[in-house]
Amino acid sequence: MADVLEIAIGEKCRLVFEITDDLPTMLIDMALFEQSILNLCFNAAAAMPEGGIVLLRCSRSGAGVSVSVTDNGIDMSPEAIDKTFEPYFTTRDAEGGAGLGLAMVYGFVRQSGCDAALPRCRPRERLLNFRSRREIRPARLEPNRTGDPSILPILVPS
Repeated sequence: MADVLEIAIGEKCRLVFEITDDLPTMLIDMALFEQSILNLCFNAAAAMPEGGIVLLRCSRSGAGVSVSVTDNGIDMSPEAIDKTFEPYFTTRDAEGGAGLGLAMVYGFVRQSGCDAALPRCRPRERLLNFRSRREIRPARLEPNRTGDPSILPILVPS
């Protein structure tokens, strides 16, 4: 996905990753997750017309994962921060932006049972917290004891 993100943010911007090794497995829609990251990075790049750094950070957050996209571009006003995830809201002029990218991100994150925020203390950071509403326990395979190869093993919660 890094190659797609680099194309999306353009040649003036540089993509930097900070991803910790101890991330838990989360049950989310990967296609919508990738689309959300793409939207966040695209918005970060749009805030830096002269170029800059887009930082994608993933770390453990309690039982879940915290994903943030940060840029060093133009800050947003408090009024704009309040409207960030509203459909059709955009800070872009005639150059484009339908205002649906961050609304889609918000919808996906909430549908996944998680949170999305734009912290006022760091207005250039879009923070997604993927925390399961319930504990996700590892599962074990119950062996196929019939000997019939057409019968698949059963996944049983531990």
